[in-house]
Amino acid sequence: MRECRLFVLFLLLIVGGGLSLSAQNRVISGKVFDTEQQPMVGVTVQLEGTTTGTITSLDGDFTLAVPSGEAVLKVSFVGYLTQNVNISATQTDVT
Repeated sequence: MRECRLFVLFLLLIVGGGLSLSAQNRVISGKVFDTEQQPMVGVTVQLEGTTTGTITSLDGDFTLAVPSGEAVLKVSFVGYLTQNVNISATQTDVT
């Protein structure tokens, strides 16, 4: 019985390890500007369909971990229209 439990535990570790490998993340970074090319502070940058997000720094910079593959970022700020930005599978820099 103990050997059976160890075997099941071993299988769960193998399956769980494979799942974490398939869900690799990459880091997207970028900068948000207004129409006058001034950096915007406190803009929300969120991965569409999730609660994963961040806000821009004093220089308008942001960094966000997203799953590998294509993604859509929702960029929003009070008083502005929300923008959706498509990110390709290989893109890591967004401006």
